[in-house]
Formats: sequence, C-alpha cells, structure tokens
Amino acid sequence: MTKFILFTDEECIPCGMVKKYLKSVKDDVVEEIVFYENLDIAEKYKVGFTPTLVVVDDEDNVLESFRGGMQITQNLRKVKSKYGLL
Repeated sequence: MTKFILFTDEECIPCGMVKKYLKSVKDDVVEEIVFYENLDIAEKYKVGFTPTLVVVDDEDNVLESFRGGMQITQNLRKVKSKYGLL
C-alpha cells in the first residue's frame, strides 16, 4: 500500500497549510513525522527541510518526493489520483 510521509515542524507555517490539504487523504495513509525529532528517519529519505512529503510503497521504496508547501499542495490531487487514494 502506498503511504505518504510528511516531515513537518510545529513552527513551520507552510506545514500547517499542507496538513489541512492532507486531511483529504485517509488517516491510515499519512504518517506525520516531526523533522527535528527524527533526523535519522529524515536522513533515510534524504529530507533536508520542512515541509517535505515523501510517497513510499509497501516495501518502503521512495516513489516521489515533494518539497515546500506550494509544491506539495499543487501536486497532491495528481499524486492521490496516481496512487488510487481519492
């Protein structure tokens, strides 16, 4: 199953915007990770800043990655459709 991993930070304003957009995706598909508390996981997915949305398959392979609030929100509908998450 495809999963979205959102790297976020509480003080990041664009992160809040992205979280609102992600409410349209099923809860069991989105995992929210606080970037600065999980640097080892961020390094695994090559995440350097927030917000970053990583799309992974059920074997934890990165399918796509989007950086920045605008890029994430502009591509979310396409990504949801592509992976059958509408």
